[in-house]
Amino acid sequence: MKTKANPLRGRNAKWAAAMQKRDLVYYHCAKAKKLPRPARLKMGRKPKPKLTDSQRLEAIARRELGHETLVDIGRSYNVSSMTIRRLEP
Repeated sequence: MKTKANPLRGRNAKWAAAMQKRDLVYYHCAKAKKLPRPARLKMGRKPKPKLTDSQRLEAIARRELGHETLVDIGRSYNVSSMTIRRLEP
């Protein structure tokens, strides 16, 4: 008498291989995060500045004058008022 082949047989092997690969990726990422690194180095993408240097200096000068609100200054550069508030001279 012939037995039926298990329809999940190939899928289980693929699933197991995928899980093993995923576990290896997690292991290597965790290992890399624990390595010593310079204090200023951060994980992830480097933030792109929203304002150029000249725009930043101009915005700081306009903020210091106090004739305009932070919202108005931010709108002129197409950024939020919080971005203008965070600018340091």
